[in-house]
Amino acid sequence: MRIVFTSDFVDLENIGGAGRVLWELAGGLLRRGHRLTFVVGGPEARSGNVDHPAGRIRWISFPYPREGRRGPRFVFDVRRRVRAAYRLAGPADVVVHNQPLTADALSASCTPSVYLFHSPWPAEFVAERFGDDQLPQRMSRGWITHLQTSLRARVEGRAVRRARTVVTLSEHMRQRACSMYGVDPRRVLVCPGGVDLDRFSPKGEVERRSLRARRSVDAETLVFACVRRLVPRTGVDLLVDALSMADTQLPPWRAWIAGRGPQESSLDAMIRGSSVGSRIERLGYVSDSELTDLYCAADATLVPTRALEGFGLSTLESMACGTPVIATPIGGSVELLEQCPMCRLAPTATAEGLAAAMIDWAGTIARSAGARGTTRRFVE
Repeated sequence: MRIVFTSDFVDLENIGGAGRVLWELAGGLLRRGHRLTFVVGGPEARSGNVDHPAGRIRWISFPYPREGRRGPRFVFDVRRRVRAAYRLAGPADVVVHNQPLTADALSASCTPSVYLFHSPWPAEFVAERFGDDQLPQRMSRGWITHLQTSLRARVEGRAVRRARTVVTLSEHMRQRACSMYGVDPRRVLVCPGGVDLDRFSPKGEVERRSLRARRSVDAETLVFACVRRLVPRTGVDLLVDALSMADTQLPPWRAWIAGRGPQESSLDAMIRGSSVGSRIERLGYVSDSELTDLYCAADATLVPTRALEGFGLSTLESMACGTPVIATPIGGSVELLEQCPMCRLAPTATAEGLAAAMIDWAGTIARSAGARGTTRRFVE
């Protein structure tokens, strides 16, 4: 089968969570003998073949400016570029859309389509700016926010309703798609995400100690890791407050925060002003090749999300490495963690709730024999 994937932005040099989902999905389809073409935005125009471990992908990308570099004709330019790139792709048996703007650009196509619904586009806009996913009632958050969310809902609604099948990674997002856009639940398929168990795999204690020693951390210190984009939605600021609240009830600890984003400056200032700031290290961008070492070196991974945790790829990656996860009870995190005995869900998506979960985990699970093996087996 000839399958075309579309998306707004995929950078092979810095692929990110959503891009990694597409990449792994592509691998599964290639291994089944399908022919794939990616029509995606990127740092620059490109046309050629990309080698995937499972086969070859035809890659057609169009320039897609990142936020802050978009002119008044941004939407019109993207629609024009998507259509031009799609024409280069040639005939397809099915088109898999990963983002509403690129899907809407191809609304006139008669080719059957599948829509991958990761999270509601208008709610993403709100969450990036305000840290929650509550859509504004009329002008409650200003006319610009009202206009942006209304237009995004209209565009995404068309894409979702037009698709023959809508795919989500969690039951939570299935319910969001149906409630927001009136989609028949029978057309929505929940396909929980997976993780590469060979790439993300546990390391022995000797190697773990070596990894920790590189950052001057001994074997007895409790290490928390957090791999998040630094935006209000992901709640990394909650993590800093939670560590301060839990400090006196935890054994000696260190925290590593990996990731970049618009909150970098404010987060750095927050860490400097915190009573526990000297034990929190911000690592910045961590390459895919370094992620496994980071997860394996840590004792627990923190996922302090405020809103829109559609699936939680970093949660699965951590657990595959044998590292338990402590998370706020948002979206897909609940589905992933509520049955794992070595992980913890905070009672609330607040600093107080996260602190309570960390204290509970540290007192019951942190040094339990077999905790890492049990966590790994949970995702196998």
